[in-house]
Amino acid sequence: MHKKNKILFTIISLFVLIILIPTIFCGNQKGVSSENNTKSADERTGEIDIGIFNGCGIDGLADKVRLKIQREGYKVVKVDNWKDKKGNDDFSVRVSQVMYANPRFREDAEQLAQMLSIRFVDFRPDLMPSYLDIALLIGKDFEGDMDEETEKMCENWSNAYVLFTPPPEGFTDGVLIDISNHSITLVRNGEVEKQYPCATGIDNPTPTGKYTITVKLIDPTWYWEGRAIPPGPENGLGTRFLGISLKGYGIHGTNEPESIGRDASHGCIRMYNEDIEELYELVKVGDIVLIQE
Repeated sequence: MHKKNKILFTIISLFVLIILIPTIFCGNQKGVSSENNTKSADERTGEIDIGIFNGCGIDGLADKVRLKIQREGYKVVKVDNWKDKKGNDDFSVRVSQVMYANPRFREDAEQLAQMLSIRFVDFRPDLMPSYLDIALLIGKDFEGDMDEETEKMCENWSNAYVLFTPPPEGFTDGVLIDISNHSITLVRNGEVEKQYPCATGIDNPTPTGKYTITVKLIDPTWYWEGRAIPPGPENGLGTRFLGISLKGYGIHGTNEPESIGRDASHGCIRMYNEDIEELYELVKVGDIVLIQE
């Protein structure tokens, strides 16, 4: 009997081990997986501070976006109306956009842009409050709700960040350059005809004032630091140059397209080559160029 009991005990012990070990192992693995997933979500919501700014003038849209991205586990730390560098909010953001202030948040910014079906702008720390990692701008095109003016302007815009800058009262014809918004607006007969992004001066600030176009050049030679640099990839003037009635300044293309939308030039106004080529055909010598903050 003793021998039989010993055999029976061994069989039962083996059975218990066969049943319990996988259960314990799988349970532990499940617990580890769940813990890792929770940690990942916590890390994401804890590390990324997002601001949502309403630039469309329609109440409630910013809160609607806030609720949507919070359901995805993101932390929203700011909801407000969009303001320019001076704190003014009396203008409109025409195109909804997503920006980020640190390269490690690029992937999240792209995902948010895709989630919301809005434009991904890229690295723009100069436009964002310092306490934010990602900024969402809700413009007049959000959810396809565009008025005729917005739709027309969106057709003409490049992919860089541009804010709609209304022409000042009395400015009915010419080129309006807004330094704060890094935008160039072509006005004809009191109507906005085109708008483009641009780069303005950093070390030598772009001068404000009212000027005229004095010269138009195709494939200009760039005279820089005692050298004459011919047209080509090393030419900082790009493919077109519009000289203005202030010696040493003008509107031109660039061989540094990544600088567009920023304070980056030596004082001149830079544009994408394709944009300056279009603007070149639309303006003439004698046209007014108004540069404002």
